Amino acid sequence: MIETPRRESAADRRPSTPRARFVRGRPWSSIGPILPCLLLGACLATGPGGPAPALESEPARPAAGTPAREATDPGVEAPRTAATGSPGDPADDPTAIATGASTPDARRGAAGDATAESAPGPDEVADAPPTTPAPNAVPATATLRRVTATPEPPSRGTELPEAVDWPTLPELEGREPIDRTRHFRVFTEPEADPDLGRLARRWTPELEPLLAEVSERLGGRLLPKAPVDLVFVTAYTARCPARGLAATYREPPLLLIFVDAATDAIQIRAVLAHEMAHHLSMDAAFVGDGVLTEGIANWAAGRHALAWQGIESWDAAVRGYLSAGSYVSITDDSALRPRPGEACIARRDRIYNIRTAFVGWLIGRVGLERVLAMPALELVLPGADGKTETRRLPDYSAATGFDLAALERLWLRQLRATTPIEAW
Repeated sequence: MIETPRRESAADRRPSTPRARFVRGRPWSSIGPILPCLLLGACLATGPGGPAPALESEPARPAAGTPAREATDPGVEAPRTAATGSPGDPADDPTAIATGASTPDARRGAAGDATAESAPGPDEVADAPPTTPAPNAVPATATLRRVTATPEPPSRGTELPEAVDWPTLPELEGREPIDRTRHFRVFTEPEADPDLGRLARRWTPELEPLLAEVSERLGGRLLPKAPVDLVFVTAYTARCPARGLAATYREPPLLLIFVDAATDAIQIRAVLAHEMAHHLSMDAAFVGDGVLTEGIANWAAGRHALAWQGIESWDAAVRGYLSAGSYVSITDDSALRPRPGEACIARRDRIYNIRTAFVGWLIGRVGLERVLAMPALELVLPGADGKTETRRLPDYSAATGFDLAALERLWLRQLRATTPIEAW
């Protein structure tokens, strides 16, 4: 993220108010004309209703000169900033979502995944073009905002590896599916693999019930386009392979699941549910970034995703990361990229679990429909050739009154609280 200057406090901006000096024996008529000036000075010093109180739900910001913490809280991995590749503090940078979005990862979907047009993100959505948000019930949140990003600074330090190594997508044109359901055409890749054929036919009867379950989690949403071409693909060897992919804007839409002899039923069911959720949620009204897109898909996969990850709840998973010092901020646009010596798939699961817990909390605060049809923010990114690129991102501020960094602080404070705390 790009470092932003320290914000002036109300005290920094407050003009000094002159004290009234009463001269012995001076008539009141001679000092009467200065009284309006004194009153005006008092109003300017305090504002219409006195100094604005700090949000009860947000932690106090450090005073000027206080050394910055290494991360948002103890047990939080410091995000890698776009400018320096060094730790930053999203909790002390309320503009992190806007400034961080000018980084290379943001150009692929504001968090390095999910809605990329040039390349899909891990286990997620490919080929997603810009979407148009549906009209919002609250007029103020339906206003489209345009923000021009600061030009990307020169890179400093070693670049992190990509979050996923993608295979070539199968070519299905002219091929007959080996099985069909109401909403899916089922294929295998390679086409003539007998083991894949048996696996695909074994799972075909479960597809419609699983789709109905995920649809119910998402408020009864239907597939925007059907049928979906679902392909069971032989798992491939790579530094960081994918386990599933939803190419929602292809014609026809495509869902891949990568399997081998070691892939158990719990993983297959969870990945199928996750990718189905992408197809159900990403309609014309959806405005997503990496946080929302993957968080919603995992949240909608529900009990299947939890069973696969072997955790009691998303909140419990995040508390464990915080305790172990492995939490990664949702404002970190390099979150999915593995660090040196780190297993990329284990990191991916951890990032998805964190995003899922946050999205579940956000759904509880503003409602599922608001999350699935967020107001849009158009981020105008300057290009090296003098042209500009526009990205559509969820406008958290318009939808909730808080930007993403502030929402993260509220969420983590509630997550740690021993008694309930109202956020707003």
